[in-house]
Amino acid sequence: MISQQYRTSALVILVFFVALTVAACGTGDKGPALRVETIELKLHPSGARILTGTVFNDSDTAVGGAQIQITLFDDKNRRVDGMYAVVREIPAHGSADFREPVQSDFDVQAARVRSVVVLN
Repeated sequence: MISQQYRTSALVILVFFVALTVAACGTGDKGPALRVETIELKLHPSGARILTGTVFNDSDTAVGGAQIQITLFDDKNRRVDGMYAVVREIPAHGSADFREPVQSDFDVQAARVRSVVVLN
């Protein structure tokens, strides 16, 4: 059985690290405005499933790279898996395409972008 003092100490440490992480994450600057459009899941005759899409950079700053977190869904729209796509060199006011194989054991029928993280 875990003592009350140990639980309190662990909670204080956890709150400290969460506060430190929030403080380190930003100064209010949101960075480049990236958005993903035209995401599409394609099934090739060979059976390969390929996820394609386009990342748009709406800012005045070129982006060296971005990581796109994608949620995968089955035919009943249930979340079954996830994946990442990395896109390099997105010009200011421009776009870059990505193409990634879906490596999941589930019967993936749809995909949705969960988040985009700038890698600069």
